[in-house]
This record gives sequence, C-alpha cells and structure tokens, in this order.
Amino acid sequence: MQPLLEVKNLSVRHGASSVKAAVSGVSFALNQRVTLGVIGESGAGKSTLALALAGLIDRSASSLSGEIFFDGVELLALDERELCRVRGSGIGVVFQDPAGSLDPSLKVASQVAGAVRHHNPESIGRGAALVEAGRILTEMGLDEALLASAPYPHQLSGGLCQRAAIAATLACRPRLLIADEPTSSLDTTVQSQIMDLLSGRQRSQGVAMIFISHDLALVSGIADRILVMKDGCVVEQGDASVVLNNPVHAYTAGLISVWEAASRGEAAAAGRDAGEASRTAQSGPLERKAKEKTAGKPSPILRIKKAGKIYARTGPVSLSRFLRPEKAAAEVLTGISLSMEAGQTLGVIGESGAGKTTLGRLAAGLEEPTSGEVELDGFTAARIKNRRLRARKAQMIWQDAPGSLDPRMKVASIIAEPLRVHGLPAGSGDARGRVYRLLDEVGLSKEIAGSYPHQLSGGEAQRVVIARALALEPELLICDEPASALDIHVKMRIAGLLERLRREWNLALMIIAHDLVLVRRLADELIVMRRGAVVERGPAERVLDHPAHPYTRQLVEAEPRLNVSAAAG
Repeated sequence: MQPLLEVKNLSVRHGASSVKAAVSGVSFALNQRVTLGVIGESGAGKSTLALALAGLIDRSASSLSGEIFFDGVELLALDERELCRVRGSGIGVVFQDPAGSLDPSLKVASQVAGAVRHHNPESIGRGAALVEAGRILTEMGLDEALLASAPYPHQLSGGLCQRAAIAATLACRPRLLIADEPTSSLDTTVQSQIMDLLSGRQRSQGVAMIFISHDLALVSGIADRILVMKDGCVVEQGDASVVLNNPVHAYTAGLISVWEAASRGEAAAAGRDAGEASRTAQSGPLERKAKEKTAGKPSPILRIKKAGKIYARTGPVSLSRFLRPEKAAAEVLTGISLSMEAGQTLGVIGESGAGKTTLGRLAAGLEEPTSGEVELDGFTAARIKNRRLRARKAQMIWQDAPGSLDPRMKVASIIAEPLRVHGLPAGSGDARGRVYRLLDEVGLSKEIAGSYPHQLSGGEAQRVVIARALALEPELLICDEPASALDIHVKMRIAGLLERLRREWNLALMIIAHDLVLVRRLADELIVMRRGAVVERGPAERVLDHPAHPYTRQLVEAEPRLNVSAAAG
C-alpha cells in the first residue's frame, strides 16, 4: 500500500550555502491512521521539518532538496498556488504559537467558519458555516457565552487561544495533521481532553498525524512510531514501544533518562547547566546584593488579604448594553489570601482561566484588587502604584519569553533598558559591564549581548528575560509559565537556574505553571486554583502526592506519564 506521506532525503538550509543545514537527510514514511511522534531538543530541526512538509518554507531565502510525496504527488515540484490547494483539506498544521496563527482582527468564530467554507467540498452558506464553527469550538471547550464576551484572539487566555487554533485547523478536515507542540500552553485536564479529541479524529476520519512535542510522556501515550532528531538529523526511528523500551542511540536513552528523573522531581545530571557550574565568582554589585539579602526580613515580602478582582465584560457594546448587571462583569478572583517570605518558592496551579495570571499581576503591583488588600514588602497597592518603587520590589516573567523581547533591540540594550528607564546607576563600572554580569548570572556568555531576539533559542530567550528582570534587583520574582515551550533538558536547566537565584539572592519565587513536573521540581508550597478561588494549599510534595480536593486529584491524575511498556500502536 502506498504511504500517505513519504519523505526521501529531505534537507533544508537557511541562508548561504555555507550555513549548517537545519534539516539534513531526513527520510521516513507515514500511512493513514498512524501517528508519528517527533522528539528531540530545541534546535533539533523538528519545527523546520513541519514547515517543510506543509510547504511553508520561504524558498527565496532557503534551499530545499530531496523529495516529499503526499498521496503520490511530489510537493517540492508544486508552485505556491498548487500548494495552497493541498494545505487545509490535505495537510493541516497546528503551530506552536497559537496567537500567531490566528488573525487578531477577526473574531474566532468567524475564522473557524471561514475555514469551514473554504475547504468544504460542498457549497455551504455563512450561517451554516457559523453553526459548524460553533460545534467545533464547543468540542474544543469554548462555549457560546465565552465567545460572546471575548470574541477576538487577544481576549482569550493562552490555553483558550490554543484550543481555537486547533479548532480552525480541524475545521478543514485535513488528511494529515501536523501538530507542533499543540498542548504546550494547556493545563493537564484540558491537555488530556485535546489528546483524546485528536486520537478520536484520527480513528473516526482515518487521519494521519505527525505529533511534535518536547513532552516524552505525551508522545508515549499517542504515538505508533517515533522519530528522534538531533542537530537536524534523524538518529533513531521505529515502533514507539521499541524506541522507548530499547533505545539504540545514546541520545534517545539520555532523553528518556532525564525525563524519568524530572518526573520524580530530581535534578538529573544531564539536566544541569555546565555554564552555571563554571560561572565566574565576581565581586560585583550583584554578589553584594545577594549577601545583604541573606539576613532576610521578619515581615513577608508579599501579603494578600481576601483579594478579589472583577473585570468588565469586553464584548460588543450592543451585547454589553443588554446584559444583566451580574453578567456585565466577570469575577476572576474571589477572596484570595496568601503570604510569601524571602527565599520561599510558591507554586500556583490550576486550569486555564482559573485566575493564576491575574493573581500574578496583583502580586507584582501591575493591577489593583477590586476588593481586599495587597501588600508588597509592607507597601499597599496604592503606594506601589509608584512605578519605580514597584519595579524594585517585584518583577514578572511573562509566559511568552520571545514575545516579551523587543525584536528591534539587541540583548545588551534589552537588559540595560530597565536601568535607563528607572534612572538607576549601572553599578560599578559602565553599563556594559553590568550587562555582562547579569548575563553571567543566568549562565549566558557575553558574546550573546550583540544578538537580536530572533537569533536566540527558546532557552536563551528565557534566560535573557530573567536577566532583564534581575537588573532592578527585585525581592519577588513572578514566573508565569517560565518553561512551557522548552524541551526537558532546557526546562531542567531553567529550573536549576531559578533555584540557584532563589538561594543566592534570597528571592521569593512565585511559579505559575500548568507543568506539574516543573512545580514538583521547584515549589516548597503549593496553591491550587479553580474559578478564581483557592481550593487546596499546603506543602508541594503533600499536595501532589496526596491531594485532598477532588479537583486537585483530577489535575494530578490527568498529568501524562512516561509509560514505556504501554507505548505501542
């Protein structure tokens, strides 16, 4: 039987011919109803492979060689007009960045309806397309009330945006679905629902799937076959059970070993950053700051007392005008109380829309509570309106690290900008020396100071964001999904970095994450949020290993686990 997809000796090279190939000599075949899991570290070439298969590589700036046969047609021989006919109903792609794949100027339901109309083999009217779009969006967990109050992509959380992007792709009814990190921004329960939905579509419609993920546990649960990539090359491929139970290549065995250690909350040797171990021990302002903070303070760094937050509905005026008062506003937080001391790490978990990011924004002084009180190092919310005071007390690391960096600025300027904006001295020596010391703190070499954000890997971008946050020497660092899009090696290195900074700087860390592996690795205390309220709290180990609340048990039980003995078609 002819494979649905057959790739022969595919290579992709960006830029000049002397540049190392992003993908080199990749060959594999894929049949209908089969899922191929693609794994490997950041920079291994996984996403480049996906773009090449979908015909989305800019051939004016890159060179492709080899052959890609989809249903017997050689894709590399087609022009752009012919490729457009293949995309959508032939090959569908779910991209890693959900917000970037949706049109910010169009309502989500309209985008899905447009996909339905464009790729439906039979003519379908706008009304019928909207009905079908609503059905698909409901399957993905977006109800009509939510779409009425937040109709545009920017009004959805990261997890809801991811669901909308998947819905738009599935609306085209593709025969081959390429999913590049399709669940990286989703909590464990929704992640499980999406995986079940993708598996169901594959069985009912005969869809073939290429599932690209850093999450080895997810891959082991869905893949029939596995392809392992390193430095643009395939180092191993075969049946999932064979590759995961008896890996041939040392690199594959290393990935499995690190993942198993991370799942147990251990800092595996392969996950440690050698750059941090060799970090130069300079006697600069950063080191003096750390020593000064070691003594600690008797009062909490952060104290939140029965805080609530209500947002006005942001839907169309015509809709808001007729809503009853109780429906014209959304209560995002309800009676939250917590405190944090220097050197403490607090984990915050819960589903998308539980209010975790809003809690982080209140803790950072970026928003005021509608009710209750927030005190940051003894200052109330009214006092921490002062931008300079607030920035010196707390800094926030946003969920999308690359997206929070100005693409027009070099790394050195990005890190030095907070000092310039707040009129603070650069420390001993010039500003460049201060930047170098901050780069050294996060395990980066000074050579990276001249790079632009698009030239950084995901892990490097995350470290630059951390360095920028440290520039003002905060006492509280709030990390919103600090490693959601990173592979397990880089994730554990970032975890090790945050742990070292907490210890050396005596920082208070708030880790907001869907990733229970990361939370288990870092958190001392844990709070579980649902619909704006805390439903459980306590020592992280106790909450994760012996959850008391049914909702917490649901989150923990939905966490994917690497089960190599069960990994098979």
